[in-house]
Amino acid sequence: MKSFNRNTLILTGAATNVCVYATALDAMQRDTRVIVLSDGVAGTSIELHETFLKKYRLCYWRCGYC
Repeated sequence: MKSFNRNTLILTGAATNVCVYATALDAMQRDTRVIVLSDGVAGTSIELHETFLKKYRLCYWRCGYC
């Protein structure tokens, strides 16, 4: 991301609670702002998908990551 002079990553994809979660964590650890499009991701189950989005909103929005 830094080589492209970008600091924001917009995520979409499958497996919200696995792949999207891991990508979001990795990006945030590299000081990249992460935006997860809630209608552009899907979880391995509805419950896990909704849990990830809830935790993401509660934790990362408060921390200023998105």
